[in-house]
Amino acid sequence: IHTANLDGTNIRRLTNEKHVWDSAPDWSPDGKTILFSREYRDANKSWKEEAWLMNADGTNKRQIKAIEGRAADFMKDGRLLFQSKVSPSQISIADIDGKNLIQLTNDKTNNMSPKISPDGSQIAYLSNRDGNQEVYVMNIDGTNQVRLTNNDIAEWGPAWSTDGSKVFFSSQNVNGLYDIFKVNKDGTDIEKILSNASQSATVFNLDQPSLQKLKNLRNVKW
Repeated sequence: IHTANLDGTNIRRLTNEKHVWDSAPDWSPDGKTILFSREYRDANKSWKEEAWLMNADGTNKRQIKAIEGRAADFMKDGRLLFQSKVSPSQISIADIDGKNLIQLTNDKTNNMSPKISPDGSQIAYLSNRDGNQEVYVMNIDGTNQVRLTNNDIAEWGPAWSTDGSKVFFSSQNVNGLYDIFKVNKDGTDIEKILSNASQSATVFNLDQPSLQKLKNLRNVKW
C-alpha cells in the first residue's frame, strides 16, 4: 500500500510484509486511518483473507481478527462494508472491531466488491447470480437488489459518481484490455468514458486548489 499527493508527488510506501498481497486501501471518514485487505497462503497452504487497519503514516498496523474477507470500505458512521471469505462470498456490514455483523446478500453465487453511495443509502457491487459477473445496486439494508449491466463478459471495479446518480465500472474489450463505462443507477444509459483503463475510483471533497491541480494534469477526463 502506498500514498501520494494528488499530483503524484511524495509517494510513500506504507506496507512491507513479504509473501502477502495487500490491496483495496480505503480512508476512514476522519482521514486518520487506512483500511486494507491482506491475502496470502499460510503454512498449511490455506488461503487467508484478512482486514487490517493502520495509521495514515503506516504505523500501528493491526488485524481485525473477527473479519475474514476482503474489499472492505469505511461507511460514514465508521462501520465496515466488506465481502466475506466464505465461498460463495457474501456482502456484510460490521462494526470496526468485526462485531454486530449484518449479512446483506444470501445466495449460492459470489457477491463482491461492495461500494457505498455518497449519501450512504445504496451499495454498488458485483455478482454472478445470473450466470455472468455483472454490476448490481441494492439498498443499504440489502433490499431492492437491481442488476445494472447485461452482457457476456465480466464487469469489474464498481465506483459511484460524486453525486450518487451513476456507477462507473470496468469491462474487458476485444483487445483483452479494459475500458471504463458509466451507467445510471437505474441501469439506463450505459456509456464508455475511457479506453484502456480500469480500477476507477471517485475523488471526493477536493478543495479548490487541489481541484484546479487535478484539472491541469494531462489525460484527466472531466
